[in-house]
Amino acid sequence: MSETIYINDPTTNSSQNTTHIIVESADYIIIDIDVFIQHRKQYITPIDSIQSKADNLHKTYLCFQENDTRNFNNSYGTQHNDSGDLKSSRWVRNNISKNVNVSLVRSEKVKIGANGKELSKEDRMKREFMSFINRLSDNNRKNINTYFQTNLQIDFIDIYIRLVWEAMLRSENFQHLYIDCFEAIYTQAYNNNSNISIDSQLVINTATQSNKPELFKSKINLLSKTYFDNEKWIPNKELIEEEDYDDFCDFVKWKKTSITYIHGFSKFVNKDWLNVSLYTDLSTNLIDSLKKYLNEIPEGCKVSDALLDQLMILVEYTKTDQDKFISSYIKTLNDNAQQYRPSTRFKIYDIKEILDKKNKYIVKNLKN
Repeated sequence: MSETIYINDPTTNSSQNTTHIIVESADYIIIDIDVFIQHRKQYITPIDSIQSKADNLHKTYLCFQENDTRNFNNSYGTQHNDSGDLKSSRWVRNNISKNVNVSLVRSEKVKIGANGKELSKEDRMKREFMSFINRLSDNNRKNINTYFQTNLQIDFIDIYIRLVWEAMLRSENFQHLYIDCFEAIYTQAYNNNSNISIDSQLVINTATQSNKPELFKSKINLLSKTYFDNEKWIPNKELIEEEDYDDFCDFVKWKKTSITYIHGFSKFVNKDWLNVSLYTDLSTNLIDSLKKYLNEIPEGCKVSDALLDQLMILVEYTKTDQDKFISSYIKTLNDNAQQYRPSTRFKIYDIKEILDKKNKYIVKNLKN
């Protein structure tokens, strides 16, 4: 059902010029276009502040102009109908003449980098390499050697090693992929006839073909040296004295990374890039730190629990002849296990169980 509403024509006071609007329903109204335009001209009074912004947009950006003043020939892809109006506002890029200066129709591409400056060679290398690292998976693992054959830049060997190591620390689950990256770096940079510049801090002279493997190992050893020098198995004071949830999250993140260090170093030992004596050095430092914290807090604390977690991972990699010092200390803790809080006590039980299983396996093999 519809009804008729009458509106006077704003251009005249005559009742004869009254225009009617048909209301088809209560939800919407149909207004004749001529009526709309007349009322628009009569009643719309722009606000000065808004109008000035609109004028600025209209002058600055051609897309807001009803008559496009950009003067492109038809050969550039602009088509007109018989009246001269544009058939389409879309500019067909492929039809642009090669002689056209593209800067006339689009702004110059902003260069990526700090303060709009072009990236340095090193920064470009980092960006490209991290893009490759972040896309690594078991599905494209076969591309690792090809990437380093094509893209390895000898001048940035130390940076490659650091970035791969940092990636290893972020994700223990993908460490096997990053080990492949280290092997590819070694093959391309140190096992071929490449001329590698030597870091003077490593106190290694001219790199000959015979000592290149040792040069690579020295760089891997530098990673472990940094770890021990900075006592990465112990959280810093800020992490220990957590005050809010963010501090708690930071501690959990550190604890995860501390375990990832051990996984990574163990893979280096398996590749013979680090000496097996690392296990002895690490177990000694872990136990010394554990003694310190259990002396301060006899029942155990989150730091002593984190150290036990690291020790538990370590004994998964060590051989039984390397476990004597660890076994002796864990036995002492186990004999007094009831004095520790539950979380500490059960970690001690778990380590002892791992050590006992290793010993039983050795004894069984000896009997056979």
